[in-house]
Amino acid sequence: MPFDLNFNYFNTHDFHANEDIINCLTSNSLSFLNCNIRSLQANFDNLVNMLSELYFPISVLGVTETKLKNDQDALANINLTSYNFLSQPMVLMLGGVGFYVKDNLVYTRRSDIYAQKLNDYESLWIEIQNNTGRNTICGIFYRHPHGNVDAFLNHINMIVESIHREHKYCVLLGDF
Repeated sequence: MPFDLNFNYFNTHDFHANEDIINCLTSNSLSFLNCNIRSLQANFDNLVNMLSELYFPISVLGVTETKLKNDQDALANINLTSYNFLSQPMVLMLGGVGFYVKDNLVYTRRSDIYAQKLNDYESLWIEIQNNTGRNTICGIFYRHPHGNVDAFLNHINMIVESIHREHKYCVLLGDF
């Protein structure tokens, strides 16, 4: 199964100068961005500022280390205009993952794809509908620093193979 891996880090200048990114501006492609937020509540304003500097339409924004708890989503002021937010709260003192999905996209949460091992990693999955082609399944992960890397990679491989059998695109975001 072929994989196209691209794990580049960009500052805003490099982001705007990247040819692949510039080419995406003229297409109707889905765009994905991941950010290790290290507490969504504490760094929400920084996230908003970063997005305003990008001048780029992000379809799906993944956030890791949200540090949100089960009862905290409704209390936190973490709403981005034109986005829907969904999250998998943290289990331990670290972690938590979430998606900001552009509100013009039709998507469903894929609870059947569940990859979480309490002490190793957390994940959240969505499927984005495409009326003219294959749907895209997107997962976001936060692997705890002390987590078992081999077990994590084996589990991810099984999930990706399963998605491949569904004949859908697969996008992985996160802090591995």
